[in-house]
Amino acid sequence: MTLDGAFLSALGQALATMGLYDLGHPARERAVDASFEQLLLVLAKLPTLQFSFLGGEAIVGQRPMTELTGWEWGTRLAAAGIERIEVDAEVTREDYFRFVDELWGQLCGNSPSTAAARQLVRSPARFGALKLQKRSGGDVLVPREGLTGEGPVGPISLIEELGAIAWAHQEVERGTAVPMPEVEAVVASLSATIHSERRL
Repeated sequence: MTLDGAFLSALGQALATMGLYDLGHPARERAVDASFEQLLLVLAKLPTLQFSFLGGEAIVGQRPMTELTGWEWGTRLAAAGIERIEVDAEVTREDYFRFVDELWGQLCGNSPSTAAARQLVRSPARFGALKLQKRSGGDVLVPREGLTGEGPVGPISLIEELGAIAWAHQEVERGTAVPMPEVEAVVASLSATIHSERRL
């Protein structure tokens, strides 16, 4: 499993443990600590880690995480309005513990008000909802009202998907086999984009 996949699995375990034990319980703290350790392994190579959860799909950066197909927490997070998670490399243990508590609160229906979120200084760990927005060069996913902890979110462009589709058509026209990994990645990405804006 990839490092980012291992982190999401550990995060799911931490959230499940939070449902079983009260704040301050050692099992709860161990589970959150374990997910934080996994996060640090991923952030050792990245300035910022971005996950999107749309239509039952988990996406890291712009890559659909096929290794986490069926990961139940992606659907649960998206249903609670947590469609994007971003964590910066300078996140501290204290930042992360606060972030996971806020995630759990959102999952339980105790989300901070939008007005309160706007007052926050940009946090090194943030989450929020996404929407599809028309821009020159293609459609992109952007924060619906900003992430909890505020801060700009990098868009997910559909230009790469169009290029991948054109390339797949060329491969088939030349008589080669359908490039299934690339096709599956495009389908997952388009599915996530469509599910992010219900009107589509």
